Amino acid sequence: MKSTDEIQIWSARLADFPLDETTLSPDERERAARFKFERDRHHFIARRRLLRKILGDHLNVSPEKLVFNYEAKGKPKLPGLHFNASHSNGMVLIAISPQVPIGVDIEFIRPMEDMAQITKSFFSPPERAQVKNEKDFFRFWSRKEAFLKATGEGLSDRLTEMDVTGDSYEGVYLHDLSIASEFSAALGITGRAMKFSCQTFI
Repeated sequence: MKSTDEIQIWSARLADFPLDETTLSPDERERAARFKFERDRHHFIARRRLLRKILGDHLNVSPEKLVFNYEAKGKPKLPGLHFNASHSNGMVLIAISPQVPIGVDIEFIRPMEDMAQITKSFFSPPERAQVKNEKDFFRFWSRKEAFLKATGEGLSDRLTEMDVTGDSYEGVYLHDLSIASEFSAALGITGRAMKFSCQTFI
């Protein structure tokens, strides 16, 4: 196992990877087969391959030998290691933390006719005051998602109470990530500030 105090983050465009199920588990292959559209199936397989490759390299274990446990909401986990993943519009983000729970989120920045209504319904007053366009909207949305994934809350009915405009919220440190110009991405780190690095998986 690699020993590091740094959170490591990888990004990749899923279309760059060939369709290859060899390292997937039987249940992952069954899940892949249930996708209606080939593009979605390809992206799921690529995401799981990358996740297994990155985690396997970190743990010095062959990717196909990793055995995940799953939380009630379907989130995969491994003993003694914190990791999280997110995907949007063909881009995947995978992060590993050696010490504390983390959350990552990536969102494709796109036009939204109902942006004003969604902002009113799900953003706090300080956030609403700073949302001028779609880029602002997805910046705060990705920070909210990163917070919720880091704390394990998942979807929450208190989104309008949360204020993720600052560097931290309720003990979760929040960072914007520069992945690609057409995406907004964020990292949430529980408990304390930690160094992190981003790299592209090729």
